[in-house]
Amino acid sequence: MDGAGIENGGLIVLENRETAENREIAAVDIEGNATLKRYMKMGDTILLISRNSAYEPMQIRSGEARILGVAVGVIKEV
Repeated sequence: MDGAGIENGGLIVLENRETAENREIAAVDIEGNATLKRYMKMGDTILLISRNSAYEPMQIRSGEARILGVAVGVIKEV
């Protein structure tokens, strides 16, 4: 996740939670595929925003995703 201090080869430390607050970086399961994005909930809509400007935000309905956890740290490769 370019721009969030998360680089290739790094490990993300997740807090195991089923909910996320707006602007938190969350691991989200969408139809069996996991993604790590900034989470924004607006009513029944969720916007998943990548820090990498090469990727467009993903807009989904609340029932289409399951939160796997929230990023609480990064372990960088040395």
